[in-house]
Amino acid sequence: MIVTVTDPSDIREILSMKDYSKAKIISSPTMERYIGDSLVMLNDVPWMKQRKAINSAMGYSKIKEFIPIFYKIANVLVNKIKEKKKEYVEVHKEFTLMTFDVIGKAGFGFDFKSLEGNENKNASNLINVLASLIYFPSLIFGSLYDNLPLKKNIHLKETCKKVDEWIHNIIEEKKKKKKKKK
Repeated sequence: MIVTVTDPSDIREILSMKDYSKAKIISSPTMERYIGDSLVMLNDVPWMKQRKAINSAMGYSKIKEFIPIFYKIANVLVNKIKEKKKEYVEVHKEFTLMTFDVIGKAGFGFDFKSLEGNENKNASNLINVLASLIYFPSLIFGSLYDNLPLKKNIHLKETCKKVDEWIHNIIEEKKKKKKKKK
């Protein structure tokens, strides 16, 4: 049986219960590589410790600082939809791009501008890798499936290498900027 809770006060109560336990999610090697031992992947005591540590970073006082970013990026999406007028809008794709832009700007100070139509191959690669994390055969059969010489797997491995390089370069640029400020 699956129960969906939508009321914020009920969600808060459930997640703050001391005896609440969360089962470990089924994962693939690629998922573990990009998500690691994050809140999503942990269960029981390690999950509770990480959740408590994250609570202070996710409180209203911290999140309200990001409201201008959310507002600006949401307006980009609204304007993009208005421009299309009566054309078909692929909502899932647009919301994925919007989410990507918000996380990039609010979480890392990096502006992907993917909603604005700037063809950012690196951002596109990352979105493809993240989308592959929940690919059903990979979740069920793990490394056995991931290591088969299938066109999809070969392409994913190449894309993962590009994403790794890109992320490494972003980190190095941030380090250089930080050193210059000192």
